[in-house]
Amino acid sequence: MILVGALEVLASDWIIQGDSRWVLADREKGLQILGTRDEFIRQLSPFDRAARLDSDAPVDEARLLSFIEAQALEWSTAEVDRMRESTAEIARSLSRWKLPFPKQIHLVKSSGLEEAHAAYTRGESVILPVAKLNIPRGALERLLLHELFHVLSRANPKMRDELYGAIGFKKSAPLEPPPSYRSRQMTNPDAPVIEHWIAVEHQGTTVKVMPSLIARTETYSRARGWGFFEYLDFKLWVMDESGGQWKAKMLEDQPVRLSPEQVSGYFEQIGRNTRYIIHPEEILADQFVMLIQGANKPASPEALRKMEMILRRHP
Repeated sequence: MILVGALEVLASDWIIQGDSRWVLADREKGLQILGTRDEFIRQLSPFDRAARLDSDAPVDEARLLSFIEAQALEWSTAEVDRMRESTAEIARSLSRWKLPFPKQIHLVKSSGLEEAHAAYTRGESVILPVAKLNIPRGALERLLLHELFHVLSRANPKMRDELYGAIGFKKSAPLEPPPSYRSRQMTNPDAPVIEHWIAVEHQGTTVKVMPSLIARTETYSRARGWGFFEYLDFKLWVMDESGGQWKAKMLEDQPVRLSPEQVSGYFEQIGRNTRYIIHPEEILADQFVMLIQGANKPASPEALRKMEMILRRHP
């Protein structure tokens, strides 16, 4: 096992771009990062907490945080070498850019149990589960770039809102779902707050919608045997605005929720460069990868051009 001090010195030489650096987090630092009560933790619903602990019983925040932080792991020597190679390639790809990354971005290794073995971000950190560390190198570099965008976006809210606007999304007050739906919201750590809407056409009328995720069932059940992502139900919530508050439009005591196929104007604004369309943050993260690595014949080149123009304006 590499010593803590050696990790810090080694990782300090891992350039992202300019004076921004990757810092490989040892387990102690990983515990601190994963155990932070940040916006993501505050937004988690009862369903979120139970599903992450694979529990039929309610899970409180303290128990959840204890579980999450316990998933931090040490890096092996082989993993350090692999991450060094991948981050070096990313640095080469970013060499022609000048982007406002944080000075340090931590890389945390986790068991993956806390987030269904998906890579994700918290604050200025990228969390990589064990399951992702041995994927093909090209796939790992794309994954790191995707997550790197989330950190960049979070650190630069003005730029983020401008990028969202380029694909049709406008900032608003956060979504307030009905209580029965709030309890089953499924929260994305890369975009925990739903606070951007997009105008689309539905049955000849312009409506404002927010993309949101809820669980397909009211409660989590181990007996169903479903994986975390099998519960996901993605829809566009039709919104009503009143007094600066954004609430779901109700019809017969149920929120009006539409699939992208039920409306017109959604894909016309967000483009068709990715199928990861659950939130503007994810759409843009995939486009960021394409932009940095050089996409070959993208489906919506204009969306990439707009994104590049905005990124070039925010050194």
